[in-house]
Amino acid sequence: MALETLTILYILGAIGIITAIPLINLLFVSNRNIVKALDPLLALAAGVLLGNAFFHLIPEAMEVVPGSELLYIVALGFVTTFVIEIVMQWRNHLRPLAQKTKPVGYLVLFDDMIHNAIDAAAITATFLISVPLGIFTTLSVALHEIPHELGDYAILISAGFSRKKALLYNFYSELVAFAGVGIVLILNVNLESLASFSAFSAGVFLYVAAVDLIPELHKSSNKRYYTVNSLIVVAGLLFMLGLASFLPEIH
Repeated sequence: MALETLTILYILGAIGIITAIPLINLLFVSNRNIVKALDPLLALAAGVLLGNAFFHLIPEAMEVVPGSELLYIVALGFVTTFVIEIVMQWRNHLRPLAQKTKPVGYLVLFDDMIHNAIDAAAITATFLISVPLGIFTTLSVALHEIPHELGDYAILISAGFSRKKALLYNFYSELVAFAGVGIVLILNVNLESLASFSAFSAGVFLYVAAVDLIPELHKSSNKRYYTVNSLIVVAGLLFMLGLASFLPEIH
């Protein structure tokens, strides 16, 4: 595939912006503030993950993958995450107490790598169609990545990562986006062939939100705590629904 140098620069610039989003988020979050806002951010992360799965990833995959096959792929993502978490829990029990971290942190990083590669592949594929289409797709991805990455950072802190480690690991997971670019450019992968990966990623999101995050919000019987965090989960869902309505996925 012959590519113009300008198109490649557009693609690399767009991926660079997406990769920098976690760093931009952290400019507004101090150590003290992240601790104070941890539970609300976990609630936001749960809502965003659920909304991303229900309103973006699954509808996108439905346009290409047959219904019954789609359900199997989503279930495969869910069950695979369950198995990985069991293995991580078992390995975690073997570590000294000071080195223990909750497996959900590594699960989020694992899914972020898949999701970032898919997003980057989608951005690359649309830039190959037209530059305006690529810019629109980059905007769509950036708008749902900002709350997503902030929520992921909160999850990593909650899982026992230090602030520095959470920043570095989250940034490293973003760098996988460049692999998504390479896959499209080298293997000529199109948007349709990414649908199965989107469905798998949706299954991972559903597991992390439903099994690891939402139960954390039930740890207090305080009525105000429960009400506020429940509303934040709903707000995260509605935000992603709004993005799906006003910035539909590009195919």
